[in-house]
Amino acid sequence: MAIAEYYENEKSRFLENCIQCGLCAQECPILSYTEKAEDDASDIQAGVYAFLESGNKNQEAYTKAFACMECFKCTADVCPQDLNPMLINELIKRDYISKGLADKAYGDAALPDSTHRVLASVLVSASDYEKIINPIGEKRARFVFFPGCNVYFQPEKILSALDIMDAIGDEYAYVPGLDHCCGDGLMFLGDISEGGRRSEDLVSTLSTY
Repeated sequence: MAIAEYYENEKSRFLENCIQCGLCAQECPILSYTEKAEDDASDIQAGVYAFLESGNKNQEAYTKAFACMECFKCTADVCPQDLNPMLINELIKRDYISKGLADKAYGDAALPDSTHRVLASVLVSASDYEKIINPIGEKRARFVFFPGCNVYFQPEKILSALDIMDAIGDEYAYVPGLDHCCGDGLMFLGDISEGGRRSEDLVSTLSTY
C-alpha cells in the first residue's frame, strides 16, 4: 500500500471512530502554552474532527496540529479508539497547506545550508564531517548503516557507531542520512506525498546493497 493511500485510510478510520473525547489533546504538553490553553480538550478535538470532516478551517484544528512538537505522548495508549493523534496532526497540516490555508515551511536536510549540515559541520572536525556525509564501502557489503538525519544534530554518535562497526570488523557500507531521506520529517510537517516519494527512493537505494 502506498503511503498516501495509508493516510487516506487512516483519515476515514478517524472520521468513523473518533468519539471526540479529547484525551489526546488533554495529554498534549504544548497546548497549555498556546491560545487554546483554557479550552476544554474535548472542544479542541471537536474542532479537529470538524476540520477533517468539512475542510473548513478552525483555530482548534490548526493549533493542535501546528503546535505539535512530536513528543509522542498522545500515542502512548491514550486513544480509546486506537487512533494515532500524531498522524491526524499530519493530515491536518497536509490539508491546510494543500488548500492554501497555511504556508509550506520546513527545513530540508538535503539542502546545503540545512540546519543538520550546519550544526554537524561546527560540532566535529572537517575530516570527521566529511566522513559522516560521504558514503563508505561497496554495494556488496554484508551490512548497511543508514543513520537517518536527526542524529546529525549529535554527529559524534555517528562517528562512535562507525568506530564500533570498524572494531567488529564485518564488511559494511555507510549510507549518509542527509542525501537520503526516510520521509518521516516531511510527513510530520504535512508534505505526505513528498515524504512518501522519498521513503520509496530510500528503500530502492538500500535494496541495491
